[in-house]
Amino acid sequence: MQSPNASTAVASPLPRSNAKSEARRMSSASSTRDPYSIEKRPTFGKWIKVTWLDIVTIFLVAAFAFPVGYFYIYLPTLGLGTRAANSVEVYYLAFPIGVRVFPLDVHTDKSNSTASVIPPSFAYPARPQMVSNWLIALIAIFFPTAVILLMQIRIRNFWDLNNSLLGFCYALLTSAALQSTVKAFVGGLRPNFYDICQPDSEHAKNGGNKTGLNGIGFRGDMWSKDVCTTTNHSSLRNAMQGFPSGHSTTMVAAMVYLSLYLNAKLKVFANYHTPLWKLIALVVPILGAVLLCGTLVIDNTHSWYDIAGGATIGILVSSAAFRMVYPSIFDWRINHIPLNRNVPFDGQPRQDLVVTTRAGWRSPVKENDTTSAPDLGHDELDGENGNGSSTPNRVGL
Repeated sequence: MQSPNASTAVASPLPRSNAKSEARRMSSASSTRDPYSIEKRPTFGKWIKVTWLDIVTIFLVAAFAFPVGYFYIYLPTLGLGTRAANSVEVYYLAFPIGVRVFPLDVHTDKSNSTASVIPPSFAYPARPQMVSNWLIALIAIFFPTAVILLMQIRIRNFWDLNNSLLGFCYALLTSAALQSTVKAFVGGLRPNFYDICQPDSEHAKNGGNKTGLNGIGFRGDMWSKDVCTTTNHSSLRNAMQGFPSGHSTTMVAAMVYLSLYLNAKLKVFANYHTPLWKLIALVVPILGAVLLCGTLVIDNTHSWYDIAGGATIGILVSSAAFRMVYPSIFDWRINHIPLNRNVPFDGQPRQDLVVTTRAGWRSPVKENDTTSAPDLGHDELDGENGNGSSTPNRVGL
């Protein structure tokens, strides 16, 4: 007589021996692709093995982005007698590629009145910066880093710290490299250019017309840097490299990245009514970047379009950098989960790895636990029909 269970038994798709072999093969492949678990802190050697390429790339990009300007290489073996004579000026993108010309002259019309062709937008006085370069660097680098480290007091996850800091490095260095490249190829006069240049058309005469682009254009009004009488070549170079603003690029990249990180970890825009202080915490970095950009206009360091160009680079690069290390920028269900380098994100939300404890967030999660985060909007996650659909819960990126 046939057993009652025999009719309902489901045949195994693979023989037992083949199933074990397949399981071992998949386990081996998984361990090869995924050398680390998000729940465990790796050894230093394993971390280096996973991130060495990024570390090398970071140093290369930093070397390209930051040594802008000129410096001297001292060659004592030449025996030329003086330090200046033994020095070779090595220019790293010293002046914008191509020769920029600018108007310089005063004409008298028939009514005996004078008309200057010097644009006032570049004739502002040269003044010290309201915020020094070292202070800008200090704020842009150490303030976001300190906030991320403070967050880890609550989060306590190595790979979240790793992803957030590496993403921050991506944002700062890549944006700096982009703005340096644009500055070298495009450049632009700063608002205080004429005050730094101290132009005199006679300076380009009597053998001083090195570029051959002086006294050209309509009425011979256009001149090159040959007319500048200043002996401070670094200041002159800087006065011709206004676009885009490196200060605004760096500050905006740092503060936008920090705001995206705070939004993800504090769940400012999430599935519950957040308190006002979280919105203030999110806005403060942006306010700091805006205020800094404003000082660059006040002290005649940059024109508004220099700042707009730098800020655009900072916003785009920092957003891209954040998305590289987290699965989403604005999807509150998953934008706090650090991405694995070798295993694709499965789309499953999780409620830990955040700072807030409201609305059930930060509930403990065991390793390999696939429990969804609390109250994640079932209309969106329960399938196409929203109610009782059999479609598996997956969050699109």
